[in-house]
Amino acid sequence: MDKQAMAVWKSKLQTLIERKAKNISWKPPEEGWIKINSDSTYKLGVACAGVVVKYKNGSIIYASTAQHHCLDPLSAECLAILHACHIASKLKNVKTILESDCLEAITLISGGSANTFWTTGPVVDVIKKMWTAWPSWIFMFNPRSCNRSAHALAHWGANCNFYGVVALDSIPATVFCDKWYPLLNFSYY
Repeated sequence: MDKQAMAVWKSKLQTLIERKAKNISWKPPEEGWIKINSDSTYKLGVACAGVVVKYKNGSIIYASTAQHHCLDPLSAECLAILHACHIASKLKNVKTILESDCLEAITLISGGSANTFWTTGPVVDVIKKMWTAWPSWIFMFNPRSCNRSAHALAHWGANCNFYGVVALDSIPATVFCDKWYPLLNFSYY
């Protein structure tokens, strides 16, 4: 498939995803599972990853941001997923769903192919190696409407130049954008 046809296909797919996404909202994991949502900002070679960990009732149990230097938005999204993987491995919860709103990144991680910059491959390889250590991890694509918390956290981190673990009592209000869920859960630990 030539580049122009691929660009048209991606544009139509993105439009379809955005239309369907308007009616979709974040769903909590099943009993015994946690969900980790990741997203990234990207501007002029600097990215900020936002990672939000949520428990079965939808409450936030962990939030973190990280700054990365990279060459393209796809690498930024993959680095955000890698940041989520590092957090998942530290939490040592075997049953973990890692969600991203970047379909191309999830496709690469799941073994599909895509046109990428050379910088994306090594990041995806590290994620796949971590996945072999935690084979029960599930990587899922979800549209932006299901990933608002991580999206908001990434933008907050980039705007405030804050990188690191965000104390539960300091999480910005914009991160609490999923309806009907408790805000925080201090009882997880």
